[in-house]
Amino acid sequence: MKDTAELTRDQKRAFAANRKEIHLVEQQLREVYETARERLAEAEWIAPTKERFPCIECACEDWEGTSMRCDTEGCGHPGFAHWGI
Repeated sequence: MKDTAELTRDQKRAFAANRKEIHLVEQQLREVYETARERLAEAEWIAPTKERFPCIECACEDWEGTSMRCDTEGCGHPGFAHWGI
């Protein structure tokens, strides 16, 4: 791994742009998760809490997969449905 002092100006700019875009996507994803949790709480599926991060895509209680996909029958959503960012 390169020392950051060894990076060129263009490389530093590229990393800075990547960080900025990733930060924006993370903010948007947090908003999506918040809305999803609120929607499920209003539907009386989950308690309105941020301490537990149930799946926002199916009725599985917790991550039930051993791979990158949910093993709940008929689902197969990716693991990030449980991240609860």
